[in-house]
Amino acid sequence: MFNIDDFNDDAGTFHIVGNPFGGGMPTQREATLEDCVDDCPMCQMLRAQILAGNPPQIMAFE
Repeated sequence: MFNIDDFNDDAGTFHIVGNPFGGGMPTQREATLEDCVDDCPMCQMLRAQILAGNPPQIMAFE
């Protein structure tokens, strides 16, 4: 089992990508433009950070 505290960043928050109920273990990595699948507010924020050269760390279930 994973420890959610392992995925907290300096602000104490994290972004989750993928399906956490799919049974796979999460990995921590930098966000990519492929993670921004629509124009929701979260995707817009991630896209802006990535394009600014400051991709946030995300918890990805792949």
